[in-house]
Amino acid sequence: MQINKKIKSCVSLVVFFIITSMVVQVFASEWMTFQKDETRNGFLAETISIPLKKSIEINIGDELSGSLLVFGNQLFFTTLNGIVGSCDLISSEIIWKRSLSEPIISSATLSNTEVYVTTESGNVYCINNKTGSILWMKALNDEVRAPLLKVFRFVYVASMSGKIYAINMLDGNITWMADLKEPISQAISLKLNALYVVTNKGQFACIDSQDGRVLWSYSVNAAITTSPISGTEAINFGDEKGQFYSFDYATGRLYFQTNFNQPFRSSLCFAYYDRRVICGGLNNQYVGIISGKGTEMWSYPSSATNVSPVSIGRWVVVQGNNQTLAILDSFDGKEVDSQPIGSDITAGMAISNGIVLVGTKKGQILGFSSQSGDFQVDLLTEIQIISPGESAAYDVNIVSTPNFKEAVMFSVQGFPCSCKGVSRYFENPTIIPPGKTKLFVDTTEDAEDARYDIRIIAYSGKEIKRETIGTLIIQKSKEKAIAKVTKKSSFVAGQDISVELSVQDSPSIRSFSSILSYSTDTVFLKDIVAGSFFTGSQDNLTIDKVQIPQSGKVILGITKKDTTDSGSGLIFTLIFHTIKPGEAYIRFDKVSARDTFLWEKAFLSESLTETILPGKQKKIVLTINKKEAFIDQNRVMLDAPPVIQNGRTLVPLRFLGENLDATVEWDAKEQKITMTQFSKVIELWINKSYCLVDKVRQELPSSVPPKIMNSRTFVPLRFVSETLNAEVQWDDKKQTITVIYPK
Repeated sequence: MQINKKIKSCVSLVVFFIITSMVVQVFASEWMTFQKDETRNGFLAETISIPLKKSIEINIGDELSGSLLVFGNQLFFTTLNGIVGSCDLISSEIIWKRSLSEPIISSATLSNTEVYVTTESGNVYCINNKTGSILWMKALNDEVRAPLLKVFRFVYVASMSGKIYAINMLDGNITWMADLKEPISQAISLKLNALYVVTNKGQFACIDSQDGRVLWSYSVNAAITTSPISGTEAINFGDEKGQFYSFDYATGRLYFQTNFNQPFRSSLCFAYYDRRVICGGLNNQYVGIISGKGTEMWSYPSSATNVSPVSIGRWVVVQGNNQTLAILDSFDGKEVDSQPIGSDITAGMAISNGIVLVGTKKGQILGFSSQSGDFQVDLLTEIQIISPGESAAYDVNIVSTPNFKEAVMFSVQGFPCSCKGVSRYFENPTIIPPGKTKLFVDTTEDAEDARYDIRIIAYSGKEIKRETIGTLIIQKSKEKAIAKVTKKSSFVAGQDISVELSVQDSPSIRSFSSILSYSTDTVFLKDIVAGSFFTGSQDNLTIDKVQIPQSGKVILGITKKDTTDSGSGLIFTLIFHTIKPGEAYIRFDKVSARDTFLWEKAFLSESLTETILPGKQKKIVLTINKKEAFIDQNRVMLDAPPVIQNGRTLVPLRFLGENLDATVEWDAKEQKITMTQFSKVIELWINKSYCLVDKVRQELPSSVPPKIMNSRTFVPLRFVSETLNAEVQWDDKKQTITVIYPK
């Protein structure tokens, strides 16, 4: 009997460890993302050398809000005016950017594949982090200022009415709702399976994260002004009276409270290697607090203490005086480095791969990295999808500062030790950057279907660790779906043409999104019409269409909220106008297709390149000082005749614009003319000898400006016509002007 009991115990332990390893494999990558979410204000196991220098400057053009978030080498941002977007930290290029049309004050949060954002009025968005397409939106009709929290399958949203919503991340449905009946503007904290929430009136509550039951609550009789952060045994926060509290996270018992005699202005963060220090901003200083006792270790004066500090190794980063970024030794509070920013920080700081990132009021994202030598690692191919027996090769690029000459070694994480039929190795496991290597993944025929979120990690002799993130999908099905752009009519200049975006050979798509780019010099996107991708009921369908005409890009997406539905076939029909003869392309920059559980599917894409043939040209003939004109030999009468001033011909504005496919807007207050032809915009001012063409200043020929004569607006003929892709011919003897459009 004793032997049987021992056998049963051993079997139980084996089963427990198998289940635990499966859970860890599913959630480990999301947990790493959670730990790096700066809205949580946790300690980061990063490495960085002092002093710093500015290495990244990305101009967003709008005041940054919330927090900056980083996943791999991709950074996500929000702005006060409702913009959400993504940047590449290696190239400093904006990957996608879109407007949600109302202010964003709350901080966004991330999973591996989505970014979750809420506007001030409580519209919660789930956005594909690869393409920027909206997968679902939930309207709470409840003001939201507190940062979001994403843990496993839930997004937690706290509102100014005191409600906390647990939203299912797959479909946006509310799983449960709790009501503390007091405004909440601070971030929620998670410890084990409980949520810790503080209110603006001083309530501190513990809520079961699975069902929303309030387990206990406590009142401190003052507005709590910091987000709660959790240590090994305690939850800590500060209030408007300068009180610092430490509570037992299990029972709500107060361990201690310390009076700092100044209001807490920023959230707190753990600092130093073993988290023994807590740092936070008071009214006019940052302080270091011994986490287990609550006593002050040091203080650092600052005029901008509302910015939450972040910690990296032994350093803590804060906003210093005179719009600077200050690096402090978290053990004694001494300033070890300071960098000018030139603006106030308005978005919570982020630290990733040795780069300190801040968002400013001027609309800039600035990155600071080590002057003493550093390197970054980037994965050029993010997603590989193979069948058993096939191999995948990831191209890994390493960039470095000129003075970095140390050897860098590589390893990879994300594969369980027991993954059947899978082996991996690096082409060059050690290199001196800059340079490239490859990660090879080989599979045998008996490899099982699996999805691995892999981390490629690079180490140097100075103990610098940098990483990048990719995905490997192994599936037995040989079927690979194809996203295609196909033409439905001939490409002839001056005509409307249609192309279809469709999916073939894929029976189970719940969500499809893409970023398409097109040649703005030869085609203009006029309209987008949704197709019949999902058959049956069209309820719970999210169709997303975002045109960015100046950059020649469009974000397209379609998602079915019902997990049982899937689509295939025509997604969108795009109507383009062909501007002029030449080569036109409509291509996929990014493609994301998701199955029922919003996992990426195997996908190929086929773009379109076509030659636009010459079409019929419009011929406009005008005569100086005559109202009579001809359009393709058809006689028309002008409101006012063309005139010559300083050797330049001026013609009636609206007649010219309407015949060159341009819309005309008049601003009487500024005396400003705006002519828009497809994606080209010309801005002119009455009696001003310069203009803006696509926001770039240009001087008008012979300094002849637009004028108002006899209550009619006249513009320079040749300059406007040629800018709008027309050819101008002058017959001096007949005093006639011939405009050929398009040229």
